[in-house]
Amino acid sequence: MKYLKLAIIMASSLVLFSCDNFQKKNAQQQLAIKMIRKELPIKYDEHTTLTDVDAIDDILVYKYDFEGLDEETLKSKAYQDDIRVETLVEYCKVDSELNAFKENFPNGLRFSYFLNNKEVSSVSIKPSECDK
Repeated sequence: MKYLKLAIIMASSLVLFSCDNFQKKNAQQQLAIKMIRKELPIKYDEHTTLTDVDAIDDILVYKYDFEGLDEETLKSKAYQDDIRVETLVEYCKVDSELNAFKENFPNGLRFSYFLNNKEVSSVSIKPSECDK
Protein backbone atom coordinates (compact mmCIF):
# COMPACT_ATOMS: atom_id res chain seq x y z
CA MET A 1 0.00 0.00 0.00
CA LYS A 2 1.38 3.28 -1.16
CA TYR A 3 0.73 5.24 2.04
CA LEU A 4 2.74 2.81 4.16
CA LYS A 5 5.73 3.10 1.86
CA LEU A 6 5.52 6.87 2.03
CA ALA A 7 5.43 6.83 5.82
CA ILE A 8 8.47 4.58 6.04
CA ILE A 9 10.37 6.61 3.47
CA MET A 10 9.49 9.84 5.27
CA ALA A 11 10.72 8.52 8.60
CA SER A 12 13.79 6.83 7.20
CA SER A 13 14.87 9.83 5.17
CA LEU A 14 15.51 11.90 8.28
CA VAL A 15 19.22 12.19 7.75
CA LEU A 16 19.49 14.03 11.03
CA PHE A 17 19.49 10.66 12.76
CA SER A 18 23.15 10.36 11.94
CA CYS A 19 24.03 13.85 13.19
CA ASP A 20 26.77 13.99 15.80
CA ASN A 21 24.91 16.82 17.58
CA PHE A 22 22.69 14.35 19.41
CA GLN A 23 24.19 12.01 21.94
CA LYS A 24 21.10 10.20 23.13
CA LYS A 25 18.73 8.00 21.20
CA ASN A 26 15.76 9.58 22.96
CA ALA A 27 16.73 13.02 21.68
CA GLN A 28 17.06 11.62 18.16
CA GLN A 29 13.69 9.91 18.42
CA GLN A 30 12.02 13.10 19.61
CA LEU A 31 13.61 15.08 16.79
CA ALA A 32 12.32 12.61 14.22
CA ILE A 33 8.84 12.71 15.72
CA LYS A 34 8.86 16.50 15.80
CA MET A 35 9.87 16.68 12.13
CA ILE A 36 7.21 14.22 11.04
CA ARG A 37 4.51 15.92 13.13
CA LYS A 38 5.23 19.21 11.33
CA GLU A 39 3.91 17.56 8.16
CA LEU A 40 0.76 16.12 9.75
CA PRO A 41 -1.94 15.39 8.94
CA ILE A 42 -1.04 13.64 5.70
CA LYS A 43 -3.97 12.42 3.65
CA TYR A 44 -2.84 9.50 1.49
CA ASP A 45 -6.11 8.66 -0.17
CA GLU A 46 -9.84 9.03 0.35
CA HIS A 47 -9.73 6.55 3.25
CA THR A 48 -6.37 7.07 4.95
CA THR A 49 -4.85 9.93 6.95
CA LEU A 50 -1.67 9.77 8.99
CA THR A 51 -2.58 11.83 12.06
CA ASP A 52 0.20 11.24 14.59
CA VAL A 53 3.52 9.54 15.33
CA ASP A 54 5.12 8.67 18.63
CA ALA A 55 7.95 6.66 20.16
CA ILE A 56 6.91 3.99 22.62
CA ASP A 57 9.52 1.58 23.97
CA ASP A 58 11.88 2.32 21.05
CA ILE A 59 9.11 1.59 18.54
CA LEU A 60 8.02 4.23 16.04
CA VAL A 61 4.23 4.24 16.19
CA TYR A 62 2.19 5.63 13.30
CA LYS A 63 -1.46 6.52 13.96
CA TYR A 64 -3.76 6.31 10.95
CA ASP A 65 -7.37 7.43 10.89
CA PHE A 66 -9.62 5.70 8.39
CA GLU A 67 -12.86 6.83 6.82
CA GLY A 68 -15.19 4.89 4.58
CA LEU A 69 -13.83 1.47 5.55
CA ASP A 70 -15.46 -0.96 7.91
CA GLU A 71 -13.88 -2.35 11.03
CA GLU A 72 -13.94 -5.90 9.70
CA THR A 73 -11.75 -4.92 6.75
CA LEU A 74 -9.14 -3.32 9.00
CA LYS A 75 -9.16 -6.31 11.33
CA SER A 76 -9.03 -8.94 8.58
CA LYS A 77 -6.00 -11.19 8.41
CA ALA A 78 -5.71 -10.63 4.66
CA TYR A 79 -5.56 -6.84 5.08
CA GLN A 80 -3.01 -7.04 7.88
CA ASP A 81 -0.91 -9.59 5.96
CA ASP A 82 -0.84 -7.29 2.92
CA ILE A 83 0.39 -4.42 5.08
CA ARG A 84 2.97 -6.61 6.79
CA VAL A 85 4.43 -7.96 3.53
CA GLU A 86 4.61 -4.56 1.88
CA THR A 87 6.10 -2.94 4.95
CA LEU A 88 8.69 -5.68 5.43
CA VAL A 89 9.91 -5.26 1.86
CA GLU A 90 10.61 -1.57 2.52
CA TYR A 91 11.78 -1.93 6.11
CA CYS A 92 14.23 -4.77 5.42
CA LYS A 93 16.07 -3.03 2.59
CA VAL A 94 19.75 -2.41 3.19
CA ASP A 95 20.08 1.36 3.10
CA SER A 96 22.26 3.71 5.17
CA GLU A 97 19.44 6.11 6.03
CA LEU A 98 17.10 3.26 6.90
CA ASN A 99 19.83 1.62 8.99
CA ALA A 100 20.22 4.86 10.98
CA PHE A 101 16.46 4.88 11.47
CA LYS A 102 16.54 1.28 12.72
CA GLU A 103 19.33 2.12 15.18
CA ASN A 104 17.22 4.88 16.69
CA PHE A 105 14.01 2.82 16.81
CA PRO A 106 15.57 -0.60 17.48
CA ASN A 107 12.30 -2.30 18.39
CA GLY A 108 10.67 -1.59 15.03
CA LEU A 109 7.45 0.00 13.80
CA ARG A 110 3.80 -0.19 14.66
CA PHE A 111 0.92 0.99 12.53
CA SER A 112 -2.19 1.68 14.61
CA TYR A 113 -5.48 1.95 12.75
CA PHE A 114 -8.33 4.04 14.11
CA LEU A 115 -11.96 4.30 13.07
CA ASN A 116 -14.12 6.91 14.80
CA ASN A 117 -11.38 7.59 17.38
CA LYS A 118 -11.24 3.91 18.35
CA GLU A 119 -8.19 1.74 17.67
CA VAL A 120 -9.46 -1.25 15.71
CA SER A 121 -6.22 -2.93 14.69
CA SER A 122 -2.47 -2.61 14.48
CA VAL A 123 0.45 -4.17 12.67
CA SER A 124 3.90 -4.38 14.26
CA ILE A 125 7.18 -4.95 12.45
CA LYS A 126 10.26 -6.09 14.36
CA PRO A 127 13.83 -5.94 13.02
CA SER A 128 14.21 -9.68 13.61
CA GLU A 129 11.60 -10.29 10.90
CA CYS A 130 14.15 -9.15 8.31
CA ASP A 131 16.25 -12.23 9.09
CA LYS A 132 13.51 -14.65 8.09
